Amino acid sequence: MPKNKLAIIAFVLSLLPFALVALVFFSTSEDTGGIVLGSAILLGGIIGIVSLILGIISLSKIKKGSQGGKGFAITAIAINSIVILISAFVIIQSQLSFMIGFF
Repeated sequence: MPKNKLAIIAFVLSLLPFALVALVFFSTSEDTGGIVLGSAILLGGIIGIVSLILGIISLSKIKKGSQGGKGFAITAIAINSIVILISAFVIIQSQLSFMIGFF
């Protein structure tokens, strides 16, 4: 049974935010580390949203047809849900701490 290509793409994209944040976290200086890490988290959230949509589309196509890759699609959906929640939490927390710093 052939695997659904969207499911595999969604799975690979779901791992990209972790690699991006790790790469930025371990390779930046202290002066620009916060800005670059924040950008990586925001970009990771955007990649997570795109990959989540791809995972949902591929899962619906797998259910309708005779393709494999259901595990890839479900794993991508689960990982991306966690990535989006973490990104949203970090962004909201950083904005709140930024606003509190001005008062």
